[in-house]
Amino acid sequence: GDTVLQTVVVEKMIKGDTVVETVVVEKEVKGDTVVVEKLVEKIVVATAVPIVQPTATVIVEEDAPDLDHAQGNLVIAVLNVGSGGGTPDMGVGANSRALNITENLFQSTPTEWAANLVADSWEFADDQSSLSITLKSGIQFHGGYGELTAEDLAWSFDTANPATNPDSIAGGAQIVSWVGANPVEVIDKYTVKLVIEQWDPNWNITTFGQLGDDRAKFDLVSKNAFDTNGADWNWLNIIGTGPFELVEWKPEESVEVKRVEDHWRITPEVESITMQEIPDEAVRMAALSTGEVDITVLNPNNRVAMLRKGFLNTGAGAGSFHHITMSGNYWDDKEAKTGDPVPKRGTFKHDLPWIGNPWTPEDGNNPDGMDDMEQARLVRLALSHAIDRDLIVEQLYGGSASPYHIYSYSTTNENYKPEWSFDFDPDLSRELIAQAGYPDGFNIPLYIRTGDDTEPGAAVAGMWRDIGLNVQEYHGDYSVFRPGLIGRTVTMPWIHSAGGGGPQTSMDQPVIGIYSSTVGIGGYNLGVESPYLGEKYLELSSELDPAKRLLIRFEMADYMREQVLVPGVVAVNNDITYNPNSFASWDMVLTIGEEAYNSVERIKLR
Repeated sequence: GDTVLQTVVVEKMIKGDTVVETVVVEKEVKGDTVVVEKLVEKIVVATAVPIVQPTATVIVEEDAPDLDHAQGNLVIAVLNVGSGGGTPDMGVGANSRALNITENLFQSTPTEWAANLVADSWEFADDQSSLSITLKSGIQFHGGYGELTAEDLAWSFDTANPATNPDSIAGGAQIVSWVGANPVEVIDKYTVKLVIEQWDPNWNITTFGQLGDDRAKFDLVSKNAFDTNGADWNWLNIIGTGPFELVEWKPEESVEVKRVEDHWRITPEVESITMQEIPDEAVRMAALSTGEVDITVLNPNNRVAMLRKGFLNTGAGAGSFHHITMSGNYWDDKEAKTGDPVPKRGTFKHDLPWIGNPWTPEDGNNPDGMDDMEQARLVRLALSHAIDRDLIVEQLYGGSASPYHIYSYSTTNENYKPEWSFDFDPDLSRELIAQAGYPDGFNIPLYIRTGDDTEPGAAVAGMWRDIGLNVQEYHGDYSVFRPGLIGRTVTMPWIHSAGGGGPQTSMDQPVIGIYSSTVGIGGYNLGVESPYLGEKYLELSSELDPAKRLLIRFEMADYMREQVLVPGVVAVNNDITYNPNSFASWDMVLTIGEEAYNSVERIKLR
């Protein structure tokens, strides 16, 4: 009979390892004969598995020093401790969860991304239109402020959610778009109900997870403490339910916590922790070398130097993923979720080489047969091929990093495809720029966030100069740049880092679309808005099958590789360096954020 080509999807669950294998094959049907011709896709969906970070092999030249303080009274040196932050609308202090001052509904474990923590149970409505969550009873807030109840959960969440509280500037607020402007309803003393605006399959990891991205968290703090003492007092007095309670927060100086005796969940072995702000890395290394400090965070090259002195490195599997957003490519004219019209963002009156103009495809300087969208795409492609990622890994990070090519797709993830990578090819970059109509190059700005982005940003700027571009570097604090991202006015490329998309994170998580479309309207935005990515995000976030979500993520990766809207630069392991005399072991749990450490409650002393 006639030959008919069909595509079939075969799914199988491998018991024991909790692995879903989806195999897409083409089969040729000839009468009753079925011939399997080729394997098209193979994907793996797994539960949380600890990632062992590669550590440079070095010869230890000396022993680590004795401590100048009692073991169990840990001192951690960090770049900054912040100015406070015990109120949900300001984003509860960035160290509160790493120091176990606060707790959330769920926590990650070696086998689960979201095991119950203060949550006792949860249930979706049959039609997925709402979610009910019941808290464990008897959990007490620090300082005698009473029991954690549904009122505290509703207040903490609604105060942080910018859709219900327009004054909120809590980081990561766009993560709650799955709830939207629906306030949390208190059902009884321990139960709340959330109306779902748009299903998010990772709601219990990214929003309510104990170790989700630190900037996207919604910590449970005491409504009673806020009502009793006011916002100013709560700014420096975080009242949580964790196994450590805050003793004192000195803005831009130090944070001190002590363990909670007879805590409802765990009484830590560590008695107290002092987190000191020491911005200068050389000073932090010196403090570690004298035994004054137990733990600090160093850049990769200095970590290797300290290994030789008898110190050790460890981490939670986290990383900082540095990438460049080709900002100004705001291509949406309507909201992805509602279809409501939105005004044009950025600028299209100025013809900037990296920005494609979907409104006026022929703007006067396009090569024959090429519209402005393709012209700008070639420019972005050239910019990415000009980056020598391997050199950056070697020279800046001593090998304690890996090349990174597409935002939120780690090259070390088991589902990563080599064809998503960009070869380093400066000759090709020059050809593409000439093909796009710029044989003599052009002016291009690059905004470089002060801090961890400084060195890779400067390296990228130099590589762009090597292909004949006139690069203007703008270095500045992120707090100055961020309002333009929220206001959708940024039109210059900028280098920045994020924790999503790491090797320890399942690739099926709907990360990218929410930051690069109109889905996250009113919140943080990368500086690009693609109707395609918004559409795919909504499709992805409403899909309950993780294997099918992965296939959608593959399509999004193909699009990101083609359009080069957010090319990656380097993925850096985030580890801590510590004195082995300080403790015997530290069994951290996985994080999907950038935090180098967590779970101080789990430290075991010698």
